[in-house]
Amino acid sequence: EALKYQHKKLDHAGLITNIPSRFLGLSKPLLRFEKNRLWCSKLIYKVYASQNIELVTSANIDNITSEDLSRSGILQKVY
Repeated sequence: EALKYQHKKLDHAGLITNIPSRFLGLSKPLLRFEKNRLWCSKLIYKVYASQNIELVTSANIDNITSEDLSRSGILQKVY
């Protein structure tokens, strides 16, 4: 399923603008450069969602972060 997204570009700008907005309590990035790009957390979320597994139910998936995934009740840390 993840291979379907291999043509998408990594959204470096989205990563940079998403983190400060989360610290400020905003639900959207401060700036939006490219809507069709992905970052790792968004890719993980989309792949699981394609199999009807909702890792995070309360987050805006356009802004999903690794912090959102780490708070998921169905994921575990693997050491």
